[in-house]
Amino acid sequence: MYPLVVIFGYAILRDDTDIHLLSLPLSVLGVITSGYHSFIQRTETTCSTFACSQIEYELLGLLSIPNQAFIVFLIVTVAILAHTVYSPRD
Repeated sequence: MYPLVVIFGYAILRDDTDIHLLSLPLSVLGVITSGYHSFIQRTETTCSTFACSQIEYELLGLLSIPNQAFIVFLIVTVAILAHTVYSPRD
């Protein structure tokens, strides 16, 4: 998520409209990684030394940190795709 802030900041400063070429792969990778982590957390798997399903923090007792990351990466990915599809071409 943090590299996307730098990438979007650069795009804003340079008025770059093709930033989706760099940001989309990162956001899709974030969706995959956080989705996998959410899956591991919810399926009672154990790692070598500790339980991977242990939930450290939940927002309102419902969303763990990987679930929150999954939702945000999904929103960013959809926003990038929408901008790519619906933005006017020069």
